[in-house]
Amino acid sequence: MEEKNTQNTQPENVTAQQPQKKSKKGLVIGIIAAVVVVAITVAAFMLTVGGKASAESVENCRTQLTALKVHQDALKTTQEEAATASKLKGVKDASLLDDLKSAQADVDKLGDAPTCPANGSQKDVDAAIDAIRQYSDDLRSATSGLDAAAKAVIASTSAEE
Repeated sequence: MEEKNTQNTQPENVTAQQPQKKSKKGLVIGIIAAVVVVAITVAAFMLTVGGKASAESVENCRTQLTALKVHQDALKTTQEEAATASKLKGVKDASLLDDLKSAQADVDKLGDAPTCPANGSQKDVDAAIDAIRQYSDDLRSATSGLDAAAKAVIASTSAEE
């Protein structure tokens, strides 16, 4: 009878071990499934929302455009003064008129101002902000050069009178 007990004991141990293996497999499969679901959720979020520019960046871009508008208005005033200066008669030094034309050419080289993208990514908006800042710097520099040249022509004419 001892043999029967040994035989009965072995199948019970084998049977007891099998459910443990199944529950570990189920746990591993469950963890893998959860990781896959999380990865898909994160990827979907990045594709739909992650690439769009933040509201703060878009507002910053608009602020840069507002500042650029101030510089453009200053340029218009300076160009009006330069146009008046270029029509003056009796300029003592003719090279001043050449300087004025050169300064106006520098302004003309600037081209069109950059704009903010309507529905751009964060990268697009950041690039637009950088381009607007650079354009503003170039515009201020060109405006200053034109203003100095116009004032030099006007001073040359006034000194003669």
